[in-house]
Formats: sequence, structure tokens, C-alpha cells
Amino acid sequence: MKKASLIVLLSALFPLAAFAQVDFIIEYEDAQGYGFYDTTPVSPIGGNTGTTFGEQRRIAFEKAIETYEHSFTSNIPIHVQAHFANNGGTTYSAVLASAGPEWFLFNFRNAPLQNIAYPSALANKISGLDLSDSSQGIADIDVEINVDVDGAALGSSSFYYGLDGQSDYYDLDFMTVISHELMHGLGFLSVIDPTTGHKFGCGSGCSRNDIGDVFSTQLARVVDNTPIPLLSMSQSDRRAAATATGEVVWAGSIAEPVAQTLFNGTNQGYPLIYTPSPAEYGSSLSHTAFEINPTAIMQPAYSGALETSAINLAMLADIGWGAQVADLEVHLFESNDGSGLFTAIVSNNSSSTINQVTLDLSTNNGNIVPATSSNCSVSGTRTTCTLGSLGSEQLMSFDFNVTGYSGLAEISATLDADIVELNANNNIAVGYVSASSESSSGTSDTSERSLNTGQSESSTSTTQTSEPRVITESGGGSLNIAFLVALLLMLGVKQHKAAYALALSRNSKNLIK
Repeated sequence: MKKASLIVLLSALFPLAAFAQVDFIIEYEDAQGYGFYDTTPVSPIGGNTGTTFGEQRRIAFEKAIETYEHSFTSNIPIHVQAHFANNGGTTYSAVLASAGPEWFLFNFRNAPLQNIAYPSALANKISGLDLSDSSQGIADIDVEINVDVDGAALGSSSFYYGLDGQSDYYDLDFMTVISHELMHGLGFLSVIDPTTGHKFGCGSGCSRNDIGDVFSTQLARVVDNTPIPLLSMSQSDRRAAATATGEVVWAGSIAEPVAQTLFNGTNQGYPLIYTPSPAEYGSSLSHTAFEINPTAIMQPAYSGALETSAINLAMLADIGWGAQVADLEVHLFESNDGSGLFTAIVSNNSSSTINQVTLDLSTNNGNIVPATSSNCSVSGTRTTCTLGSLGSEQLMSFDFNVTGYSGLAEISATLDADIVELNANNNIAVGYVSASSESSSGTSDTSERSLNTGQSESSTSTTQTSEPRVITESGGGSLNIAFLVALLLMLGVKQHKAAYALALSRNSKNLIK
């Protein structure tokens, strides 16, 4: 365990977007001149403007996290500690990175299942409390990256730090690797020991069968066309299941319909889990299988630059990160007459209704004044409005004014709901209004508004609407998943520390570390 004084001396804290659905705080643990602080000069690449190795690594790491800021909701910030290490490798293979939760907690406040361990970031979301024990460090996720990938390992291959996913054939997209590892840290991993069958595997002397983990509650072996939960099996049957290639599946109810969109990699309609023979400790049961097509980012080996895949997001929803997977979208349209009148167009690009949708509006200059005061709360320059339920393929418009601004004002709109967001790039929008804009004597504006559907809506907006308006046109969204096949280089899963301690803290929570 790292000493707190060492962390304070050698790391810096970087809070990310202020109005994200969940805030991440990154703690870079490397010493000056190494890893995230490597001063080796480099040229900007693929939208990454950093001019040293260290700066480019930090920029790409934070860009990878941005997606997750708008994919999940939590009132408790997620603390991530990250560092580089010399983990070596050969000309042909290397562990690129490893990650995992720093803490597992069970039987905490509001825990849905008893005697089931949850990664601390998820336990914090569910309980509404920051349950991390500050006496042993506050990080929820630990990420270790192999610095030798940029050195002697893997021959001429190295990490690609561009932000555009356009790595060369032999280079390794850093953002894809970090996205994969962050999902492990959020709870995409089983702590079943595939070599012994223990429910909670943590090495010699502490493995146990009285506690399971939330990820493993969704794992099942298909026997006679019926999925049998792994946690309900005997230890010996569980060990046998861990190497039953093509038979272990993810049986979660949210991921099941998403699995119907896969071209390959299912058994009885459920997505396959990676179960090689012999078992691979730290990889077996903690990834989706290679057979899944389109390729999922949580397969056990790197295969090219990938976006976070729908099936893997649905699996995180199954363990508690959201009530469903969905795609909310928002656009901002300004009246262009200098009045500060804006319309937000909100759409549900999903196949099911999304409940309790909220719209968060903020500005860096002036105030947000909703055209209707109902279901809206104002706090300084930030306004939050409850839109309620939004049906499948439904659009809704919402009018508001920006007042009291001078010069140029920036307005941001963020959608929020208890979902795992399929397309985190479109549930936020930014608009601008300038005091020098040409004014109009009228109180309304008729404009042609382009929507993401390829359709357009001609409408008249005024400041006197009483409620958000439903638009009858519908639109759809799709997840752009890259299909790239390249080197197969193993990605590791950090195994929750070599030893664990079981304690009852002052917050009356059970803790495993």
C-alpha cells in the first residue's frame, strides 16, 4: 500500500468537468520526469496538443475518462489513481495495463443484495455516501500502465496518444486501453477464483465462499439450454464452469436484449463470457468472449481502436450503474436576435421510455431563466428542470432565456437520468449568445432547425410557453463501433491487491481490500 505522504509529494489532483453526471478526480502518482510527468519532447498528434510524453499521456487519459463522466450518474465523485510501471514484455507480447477496484464493500446502506461485494465506486453511488476509508487511502480505482510499451517491449509498436482513434496498424490506441481498464475499475470483473472455484478469490489464506461479488451474480453456465448461476454452484462445479468454453454467459436482463443485436458470440441469446482452458487468473470470467461480434471493448486482448460497446455498457447497467441502457440527446438553438432566447431540443433515441429525465442548464455569464418556473430549481448560474418521462423516439422542446450577460455568454445543457448512456457525446450541448448580436423587435423567432435525424423542424418559439413541448417527429441514434483487427496483446486485470483485510469501519460498512 502506498503511503499517503508519498502520494501527496509525488502526485497532483485534476478534477474534471464540473457539471458531469459523475465527477472523476484523477491522482497521478508518478515522480517528476517519469510516466505521466515524462518530459521527453514529442510533437502533437491526432488532436492531442501535448508537447511532452507526460503531457500527452495526461491529456489522453483524461479524454478517455470524459466518456464515462456522461455515461453514468453518481452523487459521489470517483477517485482514480494512475501510474506507469516497468512491467516489461517481449517483442511479441506484453501486458499493456491493469486495473481494478481498490475496495469492495458489502452489506452497506441500501445494498440491494446481502453478502455480495460491490466495487467502491458503485457502492458509493448506491448508498449515496463516500464509503472509502480515508485511513487507508480514498481511491476507488487503481490503474497501472506498462511504460515499456513505449520502450523495448513489442518491437516497433508503442502507444498512440492521439484523440482521434487513428493509430497506425502496429501501434496501440492508448484511449482504448484506458477505457477498457476503467470499466474493470467500475466493476466489470469477477472475483471468482477460476483456478479453485472460490466465490471470492484473493490468494492463499483469504479466499472464501460466504461472500460473492455483484458482477458474478450475472454469470451462468448453460446446461441443457438453461443458464445455471455460478454463485449457486458448488465450489468444484464453479471451478469446472470457469473453463467451460462457450458455455458461460452473462444472464443479466438489461444486457439480454442488447445481445440480440450481436452477429455472433451468444448462447441461448446471452452474450458469452471468456472462459479459456486452462484458466487464466485475472482474465477468465472478467471479459466478454472473443467470439462476440461486433467486437466488444471488454474482450481480453487488444484488437484495435474501439469505442465503448453497447453490450459492455448494458452489463454495467445490470450490476447497478443504471436502470437501463439508453441514448438521450440534446441540441441548443439560439434565436439569433440578441434576446438571449434559447430552445433546447431533447430526444430519446432508445426503444423504451426513459423516466425521471432532468435538464441541467448553466452559463458562465449571466443567469438562466426558464420560460416556465414549474419543476425547475435555480442555484446561482445553474438551473435544473425536471422533464419527466420521455417515450421511445420522442422529442421535446424547452425554452429559456439568458439574462444579465455582457459580451459573450456560454450556455451548456446536460441531460441526466438513471441510465447507462450509449452515446455519451450527445447528451451535452453548448451554445453561445453575444450582447452585440443583431436585435429583433419581435418577441418570437421562426427558424429552420436541423436535428440529428437528418430531418428539420420549422417552428415558432416564444418566451410564453407554460410547459416543455412534445414534438411529433421522431429520430434515432446509433453507436458507431469500429471494426479493426490487429495484434492480440493481453490486457490484464489488477487483482484487488495481493492480500485483503476484512474490517468493520466507523461508518458501519463491511470492507474488503
